[in-house]
Amino acid sequence: MHQNNNPIESENVSEKITLLESANECGSIEQSNFILNAMFNAMPDSVYCKDLEGRYIECNKAFEDFIAHTKEEIIGRTFSELITDQLDIVKFYTDVDNSVITERKTVIQDGVAMSYNGEDRYYDLVKTPLIRKNTDGEDEVFGLLAIMYDVNERYVLIKDLKNVQTHLEVALERANSGSRAKSEFLSRMSHELLTPMNAILGMSQIAKASEDVEYIKDCIEEIHTNSTHLLRLISNLLEMSSGTGTISESLFQLNILVNNIKSRTASHFSKKQQVLKIVLDESLPNEMLADNKRIEKVIYHLLTNASKFSDNNDEILLEFIQLDNTSEGFTLKVSVSDNGIGMSSELLNTVFDIFEQGDSSNTRKYQGVGIGLTLSKYLVETMGGVISVISEPHKGSTVTFTVPVSRS
Repeated sequence: MHQNNNPIESENVSEKITLLESANECGSIEQSNFILNAMFNAMPDSVYCKDLEGRYIECNKAFEDFIAHTKEEIIGRTFSELITDQLDIVKFYTDVDNSVITERKTVIQDGVAMSYNGEDRYYDLVKTPLIRKNTDGEDEVFGLLAIMYDVNERYVLIKDLKNVQTHLEVALERANSGSRAKSEFLSRMSHELLTPMNAILGMSQIAKASEDVEYIKDCIEEIHTNSTHLLRLISNLLEMSSGTGTISESLFQLNILVNNIKSRTASHFSKKQQVLKIVLDESLPNEMLADNKRIEKVIYHLLTNASKFSDNNDEILLEFIQLDNTSEGFTLKVSVSDNGIGMSSELLNTVFDIFEQGDSSNTRKYQGVGIGLTLSKYLVETMGGVISVISEPHKGSTVTFTVPVSRS
């Protein structure tokens, strides 16, 4: 067997092997770098690195899309050079970066709201120091690594769940409040029904046993008063439970409606020596087309309510005004104002709710179960109108409603 003893040729072979190994190693490094770079840019979350001066030294494609700059525009520049119109945000994140580097700690910020493509989105932001060995073998910080996790869907879901929870809590409170109000209403209703009934029965028995004609007349008058109150109460309750009903529009005269109201409420005002002042807008026509029966009922409820909660000798103001005048018709605005006990802002929120009354003690003091305004609201809305109230405690109230009216 032939043996090559040429040392120069052997050295050439060894050199070729070394060069080949180096080439393979370089190829392996390039391939690894290629794979790492591909993985880096394929990440859906934004990733970037900064040096100690806050300049970007690396970033992935997701961060380019987020900050709306190319990698060539980002590398070597600071956040303040890229974002020039939000100085407060720049300062905040620069302070966070400095804290990460100087204190060598990882900072996690949950639910950071940032704008992306004109849309506010939520991100979890993690920043950690980049550390390497220096020439003395000691750890040194040479920058920071930041990862932005898009958690918008999670935060939107959490926000929606919190909103649902809030709505459920409000609904539960309303249900509980409505249940309590209904119980109180039924209790007041029992009292309101029994009081006139007991008075009627009591006065009947007294009148039956008495021979004094004048005393019997007084008993009959008391029976009549309590019967009227009981009938009005039952009528209101039946009207509330009768459904929407049918609007019955007819041609009527405003002066006749006013006279009817004055006649129906006269006894209420005379008992307390109160004065009803009526003001008519001069531009109002006397003839108009609307459901005058419902309008009259609403005014009656508002006036008796005003009388009930006002002192003796007080003045009650009833005002008629024309609004939104057109050739086809106009809006009739009616206001009833008093100087009575008034209502707090809290009570104004529920004053039109059935089963509600400003103060349960008012039931005993003023008589009533708190459905006058509720019934008025129901009647006004069935006519396509709106009702509202302005009031302050001890300064009186003004209840106003508007309904559409056609011309004759």
